[in-house]
Amino acid sequence: MYEPLFLFLLLLQQDLVSKEIQDILLSVGSSAMFRDVCLQRLAWHIHELAASLKLVVKGELEFCSRVMAYQTIFHVLFVLEELLQETSSTDPSLASVSSIYHQLSGSLLHISKAFPVFSHFLCRLQVLLIQLPSFSER
Repeated sequence: MYEPLFLFLLLLQQDLVSKEIQDILLSVGSSAMFRDVCLQRLAWHIHELAASLKLVVKGELEFCSRVMAYQTIFHVLFVLEELLQETSSTDPSLASVSSIYHQLSGSLLHISKAFPVFSHFLCRLQVLLIQLPSFSER
């Protein structure tokens, strides 16, 4: 199975516009069969980029090497936000909600000052996760 960010980049090469790619990822993630996996993988990509941005803040990595990933991650953030909004209305019991929450919250501390827009999106996702009935602080 393709990783969401890789799929996004692959679809970009096929001359699809960002909106069409978001629609494809939303369709896959809206399926009850793929929802958990899609949410986990999207969150994983966000966490991985946040980890590399943390290295940028520390001066251990050049930002220019991550520009394309930084630009495309916002589409992934939009998709994850939309899926979480759909998830809250369908009221599923997601075993991974707490895991995703802690993964995203661990990403915020070191990058919020250097990357405020990215951090703002992470906070919005955390709010959506907290509102899910299956959320647990553990």
